[in-house]
Amino acid sequence: MEIAELPLRVLSCSESTARLVEVLQATHVNGGAVCVSLEPADASAWETLEFSDLPTLEQLLQLACHPAMRDAAPDLQIPERVECTEDWQLTNPLAMEGDLAYQLLMGGAYDSFEGGLEEARSLARAFIDSLLDDRVLQASAAWCHAPWTPWFADVAWDTTYLIRDMEARRFTLLAITDSD
Repeated sequence: MEIAELPLRVLSCSESTARLVEVLQATHVNGGAVCVSLEPADASAWETLEFSDLPTLEQLLQLACHPAMRDAAPDLQIPERVECTEDWQLTNPLAMEGDLAYQLLMGGAYDSFEGGLEEARSLARAFIDSLLDDRVLQASAAWCHAPWTPWFADVAWDTTYLIRDMEARRFTLLAITDSD
């Protein structure tokens, strides 16, 4: 079975995810933030895919372009396929947590985060914890600070995070943009 054929369904956002998106939308007023998590509609179908413990960037991008993701986030205008370029970098959820805290502290084009360093860290950590529980070291992630869909403003505030939790069979996309 190909990744695009995997039957996926959208998960409800956790309170931590909703709070993070709310804060990002408040600071990125000319753009916004979108977060979608998917899981297999049939857990056994996930097992038929040939995922390794450390996925390739290509696998993460295929999940990001999955038809269920395109349906769940129509504003993002996700294409059917995204090329694996040097703009995309594999990372880990702990590094992503730090980068996300930094994104919060920097704010958007015109509006700043009203909290301090500890609140930014707390929001980023709560977001990661809500996705991964205690599986931070078993999950994989990628990020991109370049526009890869028409939704992005193609300026300094474009960021996408992808997180895959193999144990929970969950994939999450967080996209952020703003313009001046």
